[in-house]
Amino acid sequence: MMKKIIASAIVVSIFASCKKDADPIIVVPPSSGSSIQLNGKKGSEVGTSAGNSVYVDFSKDKQYPIARDSWDLGFFTGSEFKVCINNTAAAYAVATSKTDMNAVGTADTVGVKLAFSQAAPSADDFAKMDNINGLQTLINPSANAAENKVFIINRGTGGAIAARDYMKVRVLRNGNGYTLQYAALTASNFTTIQVPKSGEGEFVYLSFSTGTTITGFPEKNDWDIQWSYGVYKTAFMGADVMYLFSDLIVLNVLQNVQAFARIYETDAIANEAFAKFNKDSVSKYSYSNDRWTIGSSWRSASPSGASVSKSKFYVLKDPSGNMYKIRFISFDEKDGGTRGKPQLQYELIK
Repeated sequence: MMKKIIASAIVVSIFASCKKDADPIIVVPPSSGSSIQLNGKKGSEVGTSAGNSVYVDFSKDKQYPIARDSWDLGFFTGSEFKVCINNTAAAYAVATSKTDMNAVGTADTVGVKLAFSQAAPSADDFAKMDNINGLQTLINPSANAAENKVFIINRGTGGAIAARDYMKVRVLRNGNGYTLQYAALTASNFTTIQVPKSGEGEFVYLSFSTGTTITGFPEKNDWDIQWSYGVYKTAFMGADVMYLFSDLIVLNVLQNVQAFARIYETDAIANEAFAKFNKDSVSKYSYSNDRWTIGSSWRSASPSGASVSKSKFYVLKDPSGNMYKIRFISFDEKDGGTRGKPQLQYELIK
């Protein structure tokens, strides 16, 4: 009888082990492609000042609209300590020489340019915002607390965002996280909160308006491009100056998203080339890790008319190595679209 019990137990154990080993690992294949209209508008605002930034993950056919005015600071979750300001709102920041929050006030803004001027754009503006390459930030908390100065921040009015109070902030390291001190520039006291390096996003985003972190952003590997109003550059008086653009597209270069453009003589030739472009075609070209590979080049927005540049398309490689060919269909009433809600098509290159 005991032998039968032992034998039964062995059979059950083997069956359970086999059953466990046989559990399938579900691998969701990347999307083969689709057409998508980006939800860039929060409401009834004009499309040239669309209120959302839109992150897109091609392999999941998914978009993440985020209100541009919903956040002010982003705290990096990687090994470095750095804090970004909101370039999609054209925020400006300048460091003071002080470490005492209560010692900073309006007197510290005298003679300091803290806002964009359409009539007088300047290369000097670049020094008051995060680098447009997407890699360097103005606020980089030091392990030596005495080196962490108070910054004054204009939260930004780019793209018709309503003006808000200037803020003063000081950011310190706190173990594997951040201590943030912040207040309105004219305030005589300040708020202190702790921001841990948590979650799967590249940054933890925080709003001065609520004093809380913002949800809805994609995880760091779950987006390929971001479409938004924001800060870029243009040529002016023989030099590159900071300038504000609608419809900018950047690559997720922090997660090694890369791309290249294919440009043709006519729309018809580009259309035919897009249909035929395959894996063999990719091998002839080199990817770029410049986050502005697409930028504003996918459309024309001159005073004479706004339309998609249909004589070109783009090839993109995502964080998992999936390759997509991407072309834009419409983005303005003049080309049959809706400004603030561009439409694009993408196909997996197999």
